[in-house]
Amino acid sequence: MSPAGESFTGKGKQQADVEVSRTGLAAGDLAAACYALNVRGVIAIYQRRYEQAEAYFSEALDGFRVGNNFSGIATALCNLSRVHAAMGRTDSAIELAMQGIALWKRLGAHHMLSMADSR
Repeated sequence: MSPAGESFTGKGKQQADVEVSRTGLAAGDLAAACYALNVRGVIAIYQRRYEQAEAYFSEALDGFRVGNNFSGIATALCNLSRVHAAMGRTDSAIELAMQGIALWKRLGAHHMLSMADSR
C-alpha cells in the first residue's frame, strides 16, 4: 500500500469519520453523515474489508436517495461497483458502474458548473 493509502487507513481517521457521521446526523445534516459513510467505505476498501465497505456504501446510498442527493447517489453506486469487483461479483459490479455513470451523465456539465460556482 502506498504511504498515502496508509495515512487514510489509520485509526485516527476512522474515529474522525465516525464523529463526523454522528455529528452530521445529530445536526440533521443527512448529506454530511452520508459523505462520512462514503469515506469510511473507501477506507474499508483500502483495508480490504469489503463486506464492511459494502455496508457503508449501501447505507450512504440509502441516505443519499432519501435526500435526493444525485451526485451522492452516483458516487455511492460507483464505489459499490468497486467493492463488487473486488469481491468477484463482476456482473453486479458492471451494472452498478453503469447506473452510476448514467446518473453522472444525466447530471451533466450543469451540475459540475453549479458545484464550481458554489465554492
